[in-house]
Amino acid sequence: MSAARKQAETVAAKVMRLLGAAPGGADVEALTLLIDQALSQAAQAQEKRDLERIAEVQASAHAHLGQLLNASPAVIYCRAASGHYKPTFVSDSVTKLFGCSPRDYLGDPYFWRNRVHPDDVARIDAWVDRMFDQDRGSIEYRVRREDGTYMWLHDRQQLVRDDKGEPVEIVGSWTDVTERREAEQAGAEARAQLDVLLGAVPVVVYSFAATGDYKQLM
Repeated sequence: MSAARKQAETVAAKVMRLLGAAPGGADVEALTLLIDQALSQAAQAQEKRDLERIAEVQASAHAHLGQLLNASPAVIYCRAASGHYKPTFVSDSVTKLFGCSPRDYLGDPYFWRNRVHPDDVARIDAWVDRMFDQDRGSIEYRVRREDGTYMWLHDRQQLVRDDKGEPVEIVGSWTDVTERREAEQAGAEARAQLDVLLGAVPVVVYSFAATGDYKQLM
C-alpha cells in the first residue's frame, strides 16, 4: 500500500467518524478514493511547481554566470582531454578576442590550432604533454586574428579528472597580452640599439648615482 493511499484511508476514516457513520463499507471506500485522487493531484501540482521553480533558479543562475563570464576580459573555454581536444564550451567573449561567434569556434575542432603561429606549434605541443603530468599550466603564444594579424595570448589550463583519475576535460582561459609583449619587445630593441650605439663610441661612457655612495649605474 502506498503512503498516499494509507493517508487517504486515515483521512476518510476520520471524516466518517465525524459524520457518525460506521467504519468500513462502500461509502468509506468511495471517500478514500476521492481523497486519494485529491492528494495525488495536489502532489503532482506541487511537483510541477517545484520543477518550474528549479528551472527558474537554473535559468537565473545560468544568466548570471553568463554575465560574469562576458564581463571578464578573459575567454573561458572547455575542451575534451583526448583525441583532437574537441571544444565543448566557450564564453561569448570569444567574439571580441577572435572575431568569431561561439558557434563558429565550437563547430570546428581545428579552429584554434589552425590559427596558432607556425613557430609556436611545437612549443605548445610539448607544453600540453607536460600539463597532463602536472594537471595545470600556462603558456604564451601567438594566434592569428580574423584580419590576418597576430596577437599574443596567455593560455592557462586546468586538467579535470574523473573518480578513477582519468583525464576527461580541459578547462582554460585566454587573455590578450599583446600590448605587454609588444612593450617588452620595444624595450628589448631599445636596449639593444643603445648597446650598439655605446659600443660605437670611442670613449668610455659611465654614470653614477648623485647621492649616497655614488653607485655606478653604467
